[in-house]
Amino acid sequence: MESPPLPRMTRPRSCVATGVAAGLAEHLGWPVGVVRAAFVVLS
Repeated sequence: MESPPLPRMTRPRSCVATGVAAGLAEHLGWPVGVVRAAFVVLS
């Protein structure tokens, strides 16, 4: 018996280059700008 296909993974098109920050912000429920600023400060 064949298993059903998995749903396609998608990312928001507004942040193609910063998908990690957008994904983390969505997961945490924080604004994307705050997460991006944290990445800049921490790096």
